Amino acid sequence: EAYHAPHTRRATIIMKIISITITANTALWLLLLMVLPQCCVSTVVAAPYRGKTIQNVDSGEEIYQLYQDKLQEYQDKAFSNSVGWKTLKKTNDEIEISILPSDDARDCPYIRMRATMPTTALKLQSFMSFKNWKIFMPLINPFYQGMSVVKEYSTGTAQMVMARKLSTRIFGFGRRDFSLLSIVEDHDAPKRNDGVLVSGSISVIAPEHIPRYQGFTRAFQDMVCFYKAVDSNAEGHDQTELTIILRTDLNDSTDGGSGGYVPMWLVAKTLGIAGSKAMHGLRKVVKKQM
Repeated sequence: EAYHAPHTRRATIIMKIISITITANTALWLLLLMVLPQCCVSTVVAAPYRGKTIQNVDSGEEIYQLYQDKLQEYQDKAFSNSVGWKTLKKTNDEIEISILPSDDARDCPYIRMRATMPTTALKLQSFMSFKNWKIFMPLINPFYQGMSVVKEYSTGTAQMVMARKLSTRIFGFGRRDFSLLSIVEDHDAPKRNDGVLVSGSISVIAPEHIPRYQGFTRAFQDMVCFYKAVDSNAEGHDQTELTIILRTDLNDSTDGGSGGYVPMWLVAKTLGIAGSKAMHGLRKVVKKQM
């Protein structure tokens, strides 16, 4: 106990400094970059949750099915009242951040962010689609570097884009690249029984089309958004309940990965406040744009 005490004190002091100096934008990114605490592990172990392999990149039907498989998983988590969900922060203006341990990777949990947004469900879904990343992502994500489209798809029920997203250096850690499939369900397509609209981005594995980017660590991120229309506010303005289910791993734990270890404690200490600041920031952007 005497040996560990100085380290504990130093960690506490560091976190107090971070808590004082952290900005809303930085807090958002700390939330979005949920990571595996592998900083003391020398071997890289493949993580099966880190994206589905696309066998045929020209098949919109196959790719859409990959998304549907993931959607069901996140939909179950989003609206589950499981006792496993732990509330990290709940604000007076209807923002709630929760965490749920994962069965396949205990150090890469599910994060649920829920808030009321000042617009209609359809407008919010359209605003948060891939086509608007260049508009709103830099405003709420200080480490966002850019994105590039690899391939676009259109089915009878959704618009899809295969893309690479890049992030700049995150404090002392290296830059990251993400191999993503972004989907927006058509507003007139079949919906959930309660009429909730859906969009999101999931990680995919397509090495021939989105290989690892030199100088970057390949990262993983799934983010599925659910848009539910709710009653108007006291002024009669439209409102939407936005629920985001998120999983992120900054460390390249796939076969042939390069590691890129980031300590979990840095994120875990700020998770509650980071999530609420993220949703507050998004709400401001939405209000301004709408």
